[in-house]
Amino acid sequence: MADLVNDRVDLAMDKIEPELLAALGRPRAEGALRTLFSYCGRPLDREFERDESGYFVAFADGRRRSQRTFKYAPTTTTSPKGVCIWTVNVVQTNNGLRVASLKAGRRVSTEPFTAASPPASDPDAVMATLNAYRRRTITADSAAKVLVDQIEGGRSVNVQLDTALEAALRREMDRRRSQ
Repeated sequence: MADLVNDRVDLAMDKIEPELLAALGRPRAEGALRTLFSYCGRPLDREFERDESGYFVAFADGRRRSQRTFKYAPTTTTSPKGVCIWTVNVVQTNNGLRVASLKAGRRVSTEPFTAASPPASDPDAVMATLNAYRRRTITADSAAKVLVDQIEGGRSVNVQLDTALEAALRREMDRRRSQ
């Protein structure tokens, strides 16, 4: 993950399982990785979420290797923290642990993003939230929670809102007033 954060795809290729890299070829493997960047953005941090073990990778010749999976939910160049999940599957080789597969996907539920709303002093929180809402990676209700946090923290939110987000903002403000 560190190589991806540092935009060193060339170094990341050295960590791929040798048989997989040989089968794909280095240019094709690099292209596949860059395709993940275009889908989910390049990771900007290594926000570790969890790891899993006990699965196996089956090879064409019938061999099986135990696999360990690491999941990350980083901020990326296109998404706020927790929206894109990067899954790194590693296997043991003669040269240590190597990447057997790498996937990036959008989280179906965006609750981890709203549960950890950016601090009121975060100048990028409003834009990141509005961009995520515009891309439909978070709902109007989720965006409203972050926007109200910003407003309550003293930050001005001077943007044009669509009808759904404006209604969600009113609901969230009413909900907080009634508490």
